[in-house]
Amino acid sequence: MRHAVGAISVLLAIGALPALADQLPAACGGVGAKSYTPPLVTIPAVVLDRGTVITVTNATMAINGDTSSVAALVANPGPDGISLQEAVMATNSDPGTWNIQFAPALKGSTIVVDSGFAKGLTFLTGGNVTINGDIDGGGKPDITLTSLSGATTIFVLSGGNTINGLALQNCGICVEVQRPSAKFQLPAVTGTTFSNITISNLVFSNIQYAGIAFSPDDTSSALVTGNTWDHIQITGNTITGSESGPLLGIDLGLSDAGDTLQHTTIANNNIVLPMPGAGGISMNFGSGLGSTNNQALDTLIANNVISAAPASFGIRLATGVGSASANLIDGVQVIGNQIGLIGQTASANELGIGINVVSGDAASDDEYPSLRPIQYSENNIARNIDILSNTIGEAGGFGIFAQAACCGNSNNTIDNLSILGNTLTGVQLMGGASGGFFSRPSTGNRLSNVLVQANTIHSSVLPGNPNFNLDAAVASAGITVIAGWAEPGNSVNRIWIANNDVNTAFIGIGIVGGSGAGQGPADPPSLADNNVVARPQIFCNQIDQLPTLGVAPGSGINGINVTAGFETASGNQVLQVRVENNLIAGALSDASFFANLGDGASGNSISGSRVSVPVSCDPPTPPMPPKNGPCGRRPL
Repeated sequence: MRHAVGAISVLLAIGALPALADQLPAACGGVGAKSYTPPLVTIPAVVLDRGTVITVTNATMAINGDTSSVAALVANPGPDGISLQEAVMATNSDPGTWNIQFAPALKGSTIVVDSGFAKGLTFLTGGNVTINGDIDGGGKPDITLTSLSGATTIFVLSGGNTINGLALQNCGICVEVQRPSAKFQLPAVTGTTFSNITISNLVFSNIQYAGIAFSPDDTSSALVTGNTWDHIQITGNTITGSESGPLLGIDLGLSDAGDTLQHTTIANNNIVLPMPGAGGISMNFGSGLGSTNNQALDTLIANNVISAAPASFGIRLATGVGSASANLIDGVQVIGNQIGLIGQTASANELGIGINVVSGDAASDDEYPSLRPIQYSENNIARNIDILSNTIGEAGGFGIFAQAACCGNSNNTIDNLSILGNTLTGVQLMGGASGGFFSRPSTGNRLSNVLVQANTIHSSVLPGNPNFNLDAAVASAGITVIAGWAEPGNSVNRIWIANNDVNTAFIGIGIVGGSGAGQGPADPPSLADNNVVARPQIFCNQIDQLPTLGVAPGSGINGINVTAGFETASGNQVLQVRVENNLIAGALSDASFFANLGDGASGNSISGSRVSVPVSCDPPTPPMPPKNGPCGRRPL
């Protein structure tokens, strides 16, 4: 009863008394994740029965056979038969299509890859080699690779390779895909396409840095290489860590110039990372000084189970990191993943991110504080990203967090982002934001054509600090949209928020043009001025309760709140806002609207329509028509 009275008192301040209701208009359709049907996901089958079979018959690293060719090794294997090391060396000497298997008698064997004279397993340079450690076809590893020195790494330096059914222990990085270069005493490769690399059904343990890493070059400054990796598949792997590592489960990155990664599938992996701050699946395209014109095209991340410690992230998509510019992510589907916390319960100081999308993240002063002039991450683009039907447990305030740029970076873009059918703890969307070293304002960044529809958001109060102030309340809605957080001249353009079921003691849905925030004494001032949220459409949402955290009963702030400028902010605009047919705490009601809110806000403005009209997409023009619910469905 108290909520109903609060809703009426708020709405009297902005318009006519709403009719009490217990449901949305029938034209709205359903709300929440249960109302959304995700697309079918097809994971390519792993092909293991290709190529001429080479049978490994001993569990050593001995080299006493003739490895000049596969035929020579089979004819002259040495007194102890064929070792894995000999088999790989022979395929490198004799390019073809080869299938390295293990004799049934070796089931359950462990191979110490740095035993004898070996420093580790020979690099795969010949291409088109399958190494299959699943002897009995049971879908689990029957062969273990380990080391005494932490050198259990399989280096894949060629295309067409499949690594399947092995258990790998004691790794810095267990499987690493790179290009041939002087690092491996090989001629550097540029302008080359590496196709069809599969890493499947492996089991990793005792890892220092990463289970699987795709890092074509790890030099300190980017080289112009122009290589392409096509059809990379990482499926069915189990990565188990401890509180000391790994830092990353699956790490994919491009740090050179002009490289392309396309048609990538990361699916059905089980990743457990107890280390605080670790990440499940990390994709950084364009990373570091001089890293430009890289692109990631057509990526599927589906049906992975990621359990991470507090302050960790589940899945991260980033373009333009640490001064990298003009990089592109185009076409990513993140579908049906399950992400949750393990270990101790998250506190106010241990918040993680379930799924993170960022463009223009960090400048050179992040990794190189003394470098002058500072190099910035500019003109990066992440577009055509679908985040569909994922389940994200308590990831703190950010179940899904998308940010066009931070940290002094400018002119970065996230475009055509769909967030549909997810069950999670909150969504936060930002244009430009402060963060890191505040070396200059983050400006000219844009988040555009965003659809947030049919999600179930049930934020709970995390232990640690239950005393939230108004600043925290405005920035912590169940669905939060901020064009500029302590930064000027950024925008959010065209966003649909529809058919969501939001149950939180925070504000349910919050739109903010510019949000001012105090910065440290060593940081230059950067006011949240002249930001724009244009054409936000908010309709057919169900907000289950009025806000109680950080919001005074007489503040006039409703379950849906639109603010042009908050705190030290001026010249911000919310343009052509439309809010209608939303159910807030049991009543069909309007939002609260503040041109200026908080101390120091002035000269901000809101324009738009709040009249009741038939539900429509208003208008669903390309490239971003809504996909589901009352607005129809856009094919993926």
